[in-house]
Amino acid sequence: MRSKILVWCLVVAGRVNAVFNVLKGYDDTVQFNMGITTKCLAAMNKTVNCDDATANMAAKGVDENYWYKENITTLCTSQCQSSLNTWEKIVELDCATDTVTQGGIVVQAKTVSLQYIHGYNMACLQNSAKDWCFLESQEWSGSDYVRYDPEMCLYDDSPEICNQEDFDVDVIDPSLQQITGLYASSLYYNECFLKVWRQRLISPFLVPGNWTQYRIDQFDALQQNCSTSMAYSTSAATLYIGTPNATAPTPTTGVIVSTPITIVPTCTGQIVVVSEAIADCNGLSDMYQVSTGDLKVATQDAFCEFDKPLCLPLACEIKVITTYGETCESLAVQISNSTRKVSAEQFFGWNSNIQGSCDDLAIDQRICTSPPGGHWSTNVTIIAPTTAGSYYTTATPLYPTQSGSVENCGRYVEIKDGDTCNLVCLIAGITFAALQKLNTYLNPDCTNLWLKSSVCVGEVSPMPVSQDGLCGPENSYAICKGTTFGSCCSVHGSCGNGAEFCGPGNCFSGDCTGSPTSTTNGTCGPDWGGLTCDNANFGPCCSIYGFCGEGKDFCGPGQCYSGKCDPDIGGPSITGECGPLFQGNKTCAGTQFGACCSQGGYCGSSDDYCKGTNCYSGACTN
Repeated sequence: MRSKILVWCLVVAGRVNAVFNVLKGYDDTVQFNMGITTKCLAAMNKTVNCDDATANMAAKGVDENYWYKENITTLCTSQCQSSLNTWEKIVELDCATDTVTQGGIVVQAKTVSLQYIHGYNMACLQNSAKDWCFLESQEWSGSDYVRYDPEMCLYDDSPEICNQEDFDVDVIDPSLQQITGLYASSLYYNECFLKVWRQRLISPFLVPGNWTQYRIDQFDALQQNCSTSMAYSTSAATLYIGTPNATAPTPTTGVIVSTPITIVPTCTGQIVVVSEAIADCNGLSDMYQVSTGDLKVATQDAFCEFDKPLCLPLACEIKVITTYGETCESLAVQISNSTRKVSAEQFFGWNSNIQGSCDDLAIDQRICTSPPGGHWSTNVTIIAPTTAGSYYTTATPLYPTQSGSVENCGRYVEIKDGDTCNLVCLIAGITFAALQKLNTYLNPDCTNLWLKSSVCVGEVSPMPVSQDGLCGPENSYAICKGTTFGSCCSVHGSCGNGAEFCGPGNCFSGDCTGSPTSTTNGTCGPDWGGLTCDNANFGPCCSIYGFCGEGKDFCGPGQCYSGKCDPDIGGPSITGECGPLFQGNKTCAGTQFGACCSQGGYCGSSDDYCKGTNCYSGACTN
């Protein structure tokens, strides 16, 4: 049974009152089943002099809804702040040894009041000019880390870096994770920006982990960059107690009935292990195809951070709520079609932990548009057995492979829900013994065939030698080397020697000269199919206009697209970045950004950039 605490703590009620009680509307039986002492129950149920609706918005997480100024001013009164602080102290004292259950997790009872306090403190944060910082923060726009295209190494003409043994497209250069490169430079000196960041660090719900350490490191870097010293102390993370047992609260009156219950922990969904990757709620939702609400319940964290294996629901089809005012009913209509009508009740069954209330759903959350685990359907497809083929090139798996698959694999099969080893063998036309030889990790019962993994079903075969002077993909991948027809196979499928067969752009295999992308006519760059200038006949640099050559017109800064480009050092900044902290060591003089380069590496004209020790170069003043 879902915890009652989770319901009344996180759902925004439809009441509009100047005061609230968190247990209002729940009868004595429900309150008793919370399992806390009478003293703690009385403390928890104290009347708090805050607006009911906005206080609940803050308690469920300020980031779950868009806040308007009237929401902020309605909540943020001195009367509300004083009443919340008094309530927090009473709960802290009278519930010191009590616990409650939220989403299957046992936490200290004071967690309830702290949700309101922390939400209020963030929503009502102000700078020295009395501006509302959280209200302002909703308009800040940052960027994602600069990262490699995840598919860059899947193509035949992939860049050379893909051939490096230790290269991984998922690894992000630490220098590109620096917060000073992800937001507009003006924000780094913004008092509200620093205060909001600090407020997130002092959250009582922040838990140790890589993501928390990253935020601490970046805040320290921001303070150093701005010469500020805002003190902060991260939470000791003592609110979490553990998982509940099966013992019900003991009544103080009546007959006590004892029912022995044994609980065997199990996960019928996805088990997710702790990852080194930095991902927020939406990133994890996209990764594992579960709703944002289910993730927050599973992690018991507003930012979906976790430090132990999680049990998530099975994957579902995901949709992002992108417009305000969506309801369970409107979304049920949107995902219905001619063959499947979805009711609001079905939709809520797939999204029992949806963020917001069913008549006003939070924006930007991920929701399920299908049952977790998928729809059941009968298997009406008859698959005819195939025969094993010959594969002459190394295939690229769509999904990860397990350790034990052969490296020189010519064909992979992607494992989907319901697949078995017998089905894979039938599709590929091979025996189970052959499948095990290609994937040595498979056990005899095939119980470790992983969903969303790739298994090898055919090894790369040696290419046949041409018998008639024909070669290449159109001729069974025949090769020319070792024949009397020549040592090179041309792109047109004929064997021969010389530049016509072996030269850049003409040679498919054999003793080719140059590289497959080498230009044959002096053109280069993206307008010419990615041709490169490593053909000595035309020059080493590809200009921004798409021609190979040498000298400053082709290799100089601003003129060179690729190849042996001259170093781009010095000169005016075109991005607002300057000095030795950024590539090129650019200057600010004569630019639109200002005449001074600050110690932090940005161009500007105010005292923050030009005065005294703030200034690195340019029109510095004393």
